Amino acid sequence: MLKILPVASGSTGNSMLVELDGKRVLIDLGVTASRLFSALSSNDYGWEDIDAVLITHTHTDHVKGLQVCLKRITAPVFMSSTSKNTLMLDRAVALRYNEKTEILPDLWVTAIQTSHDCPGSIGFKIETKDTCFGYITDLGILPNSTKELLYGSDCIVIESNHDEEMLRLGPYPIFLKRRILSERGHLSNTACAEAVIQFAEKGTKFFFLAHLSQENNRPELALSRVREAVVGENVHIEVLPVFGNHMIEIKNSRAFSTRQIKFIREPTDLQCGQAVLAMVTGISVEQVIRELGNDRETNLKEMKSFLRKHGVWISDERIQVSSREQLPALCMLSLETPRCWHWSLYGDGIFYDPEHGVLSDFPESARRYFWEIRH
Repeated sequence: MLKILPVASGSTGNSMLVELDGKRVLIDLGVTASRLFSALSSNDYGWEDIDAVLITHTHTDHVKGLQVCLKRITAPVFMSSTSKNTLMLDRAVALRYNEKTEILPDLWVTAIQTSHDCPGSIGFKIETKDTCFGYITDLGILPNSTKELLYGSDCIVIESNHDEEMLRLGPYPIFLKRRILSERGHLSNTACAEAVIQFAEKGTKFFFLAHLSQENNRPELALSRVREAVVGENVHIEVLPVFGNHMIEIKNSRAFSTRQIKFIREPTDLQCGQAVLAMVTGISVEQVIRELGNDRETNLKEMKSFLRKHGVWISDERIQVSSREQLPALCMLSLETPRCWHWSLYGDGIFYDPEHGVLSDFPESARRYFWEIRH
């Protein structure tokens, strides 16, 4: 069993809790103690539930909460010897590059040296007897020797930092653009896509795109670039939120699939949201209305709350979309049609629109946004 809690991802801060077969490993402490505890407590975890801490490197967006958080976390801390010396953290245990180390009973970590402008920067391969997880961000290049260490992982978190065109045309000074584009900078969407193709061919089914630049990238750009590259592969791809509170559970190594959806037309032109919720959960529109206490237009907070109450995972982040190729296997849509904004549903190549019926493409709409959902 694999679960991930993406606490933060991006230039403002990075931290993720990974649970593999009951063992919980925290990667990076680039957030405040209060932010981290809020995410933990939202999922019924406390400081004492962390079994180990891994640090990728010493840039501020990965360690700014380290000093305060480690006063509360008693678990062992692991990093490269260079990072340990830089942080002057006697408590830390130094990991050797490319060496598989058992840091907890039946849990092994391999420190993977990365090409970044921070001495001692590493990624991780974390393994139990049944599960393998890869984490590789903050690197300018991803050579074959590094990829080979991650082949066969069930799930990989991988950097998709920037769109090269946005970066080149953007407001950053030239020296910073050169740094980001260098071999010791950050992975572009294109470089990420090229790596994902190879990982998918070696059996990885789940990918989470991380460390997106808020100035030089957009979630929909990163997502579409990678999805275009792996057309025909049975994989799941998702962009991590800048800040998150919801645990993502990966039950096995098979990509998510949708169940058979029974189309439901909206009873009135104000009840498209209720119809979408009924199609996703398999209960009647009347029951949805009773539980919501609302027979008129629904808002996003109501939609998310209802789905989560019924055990359906829904992503936090709203992503703008222009073509169906950018959509995940199952998602809730918000569409700006000529008449109004309304809710719709997409699953495995089919649009289930409460107003317009079952369609092979988007109904006429000016702007479109989606939230991924999973049963």
